[in-house]
Amino acid sequence: MTEIFAFDSDAEAKAFVRDRVDLPVEEHATTLDSGTLLHQFPQSLSEQTFTNVYDLSVPIDAVRPIIEFPDQLTSVFDYVTADPSIRAATGGGFFFLADQASASPRQLGLNLALAEGHVLSLPVVDREAVLSDGQRLTADHILALGIVSMGNVEVSWSGSLTPHDADARVFSAGNSIITHIQSDVTGSIRVLDESSRYTPAIVDDDTVDIGFIRREDGVFLGVSSSKEGGLDIFTHDMVVRTHERHIQGKLPEMRIRTIGDRAIDGSLQGAVSVGPMLNETDFTNHPINSDKSLGGRPPFLDIPLARTVLYEKEDGTLHIRLFDGRPGSQVFPGVTPRQAAEAVYSEGGVVWGCFLDPGQTAKLAVRTHDDVASYGNTHYLKWPNQPGEKFIWTPRTGRPVASMIITLR
Repeated sequence: MTEIFAFDSDAEAKAFVRDRVDLPVEEHATTLDSGTLLHQFPQSLSEQTFTNVYDLSVPIDAVRPIIEFPDQLTSVFDYVTADPSIRAATGGGFFFLADQASASPRQLGLNLALAEGHVLSLPVVDREAVLSDGQRLTADHILALGIVSMGNVEVSWSGSLTPHDADARVFSAGNSIITHIQSDVTGSIRVLDESSRYTPAIVDDDTVDIGFIRREDGVFLGVSSSKEGGLDIFTHDMVVRTHERHIQGKLPEMRIRTIGDRAIDGSLQGAVSVGPMLNETDFTNHPINSDKSLGGRPPFLDIPLARTVLYEKEDGTLHIRLFDGRPGSQVFPGVTPRQAAEAVYSEGGVVWGCFLDPGQTAKLAVRTHDDVASYGNTHYLKWPNQPGEKFIWTPRTGRPVASMIITLR
């Protein structure tokens, strides 16, 4: 049964949670099915600070990892609890997150989203991504460009926030602009710049914006168009700006042929845009820290946060490692990107690695022998939606997310 605690104020809730969360865990290792190992331990960062580490190690040849995008924002813990076939899951990439907005986009994942071999959303920026061929995971830097077919014509495309030249420019949820503003109730809230949900104006140009909705077989159907711009990105899976000759009297069907150097031919079963590679040399100046869809608090500056790293080792294991922390804690603040990378590399044998969505999204849920265990961000509070509502603390549930990396039993 899920524990639920309710509080009248943010300060009251945080005071209650602090004394129950800011504590080092006892080191413990548990062996699960198929050679999966869950290892938890505290790690000292300085004389005053520490992090709790949760490392899930799975043999690559013994489990099948997949990338999933639930139909709506869903707690990682709830998702694992509801499906007995899942051994473990963690949050994947970044997603649309706003406390104040007129609407949410149809596709909540930001930039590249692909599941079960079908593209859900094209990226508007060049970015690292976790990729799945249905059997193994890898990570790579994916350029936001490629080829689509509209009717019988192949058209080059590029992300609308890139400098790449192409016949068509793509707009998606990654174009949204989020700002943080002060709030008397919660300290700050995330607010959507409403103009960012619409395509920019078309001036003295022979281009047209086409809004597409994805069909179940992965084909995108053109459902609306505008020769002036101002097309609503949120009510479509994506919007493509291209020369009006590609309409040819009717709205086209569109098929995605390539993304970066990857063919969309069934060989790629899943993909999600994520954070920097583990071997990044300059986290502070990584382009993701300038991403306006993530708000005014860049995720990979040299500041401590709860962080999740996905990586493969030479011994044939895939690891999900979560470095836990609580925002504002003087003793348990999380880790910097460099601290996390150095901790992983210090153990040797890393083949590749990347960061997933950090901060209060970092969560790991694992099906043990008799329960589903929840790790990371157990302090997370659900803020009230209306005046007079309570602050809710459900330690195991955590923040709902738009994408997950899952290992099946």
